[in-house]
Amino acid sequence: MSVTKELIEQENQQLQTGNYRDVHLHKEGSFLRAYDWSAWLCCHYLHDFKVNKRAFKGIDEPVAYIGFPETSLQKWLPEGAEQRVESEKRVCSIVRRGVVCPLAI
Repeated sequence: MSVTKELIEQENQQLQTGNYRDVHLHKEGSFLRAYDWSAWLCCHYLHDFKVNKRAFKGIDEPVAYIGFPETSLQKWLPEGAEQRVESEKRVCSIVRRGVVCPLAI
């Protein structure tokens, strides 16, 4: 999957609408990646992942992202997390520290 302006706009819209519950993880090879707001939510609620930043073609500013092997997803999900698939993304409802935070992959 290529990082597109639409993907980044989706992340920005999530932040503007106050949707602090959805984390969008995108499959890239055998890894899952979260960009911008979703990456922040993963780092804040799931694990202290290493955040990378890089420029992508067609996007004006560098994009922050995190990634981890798809096989380790269950390791990072809190007990009781729910998952659903939405157009090539898996969505997981995550409850941690009294905050409900669904995770979309």
